[in-house]
Amino acid sequence: KETGSLVSDESSHLYPFLPIDKSLFSGCDSPYHRVDLYVITFLLVFLSYHISSVCHFRCPNLFQIWNVLFSFILFSCRIIDMRYIYEQCQSILDPTLPWISNVSNILAILYHEISDLNWVGLYFTDPQTQLCFLGPFQGKVACTKIPYGKGVVGTCAQQKKTLVVNDVHAFPGHIACDSASRSEIVIPLYKDENIIGVLDIDSPSLARFQIPEESVLQKTADLISELLSRADCLW
Repeated sequence: KETGSLVSDESSHLYPFLPIDKSLFSGCDSPYHRVDLYVITFLLVFLSYHISSVCHFRCPNLFQIWNVLFSFILFSCRIIDMRYIYEQCQSILDPTLPWISNVSNILAILYHEISDLNWVGLYFTDPQTQLCFLGPFQGKVACTKIPYGKGVVGTCAQQKKTLVVNDVHAFPGHIACDSASRSEIVIPLYKDENIIGVLDIDSPSLARFQIPEESVLQKTADLISELLSRADCLW
């Protein structure tokens, strides 16, 4: 497309932490391939296999230290990876477009760039009817109306706080819009001090959303809140 391109010359650099030549991505299907992290992770796994094999037999204490260090490095990679995704969301914003266009692209980035997700979308809240109703989303057909206090979405709308659920089937009153969902994060969206909706993200894996995901998704929700706050009418 000639207009509305996902990446422009004015867009912020997607890799501010590592000195990577943009030409590395010239043959990629998407400009958001994080080749550097994939290579680093592969090397870490390769080294971990060989070092662990030696340390396990010759020095058990060193083996434990290496495992802790390896886990820390992978955790750091997840943080950097999520930071890249947040910067992608910032880079595609176009102030000349309606809020629905920008929000739809943000949801698409989250759904396709964060691994192991099966649903990403918004529910808008109506304090008069005490209902959450379906907004733009990525994924399978979803529940269209959720009462306040019901399921993770309704509970988030009622309590007005972020909920991270490691096992949705253990959550009281869980609403199974998609039986494949196993964990979920729901973040409230605000206009001034009033809740106007929630960002709802599901995963087919247990305990998918940890500190790296929660912190960056919270910032992304703030970005969506800002876009919605500028709109004269949401529906």
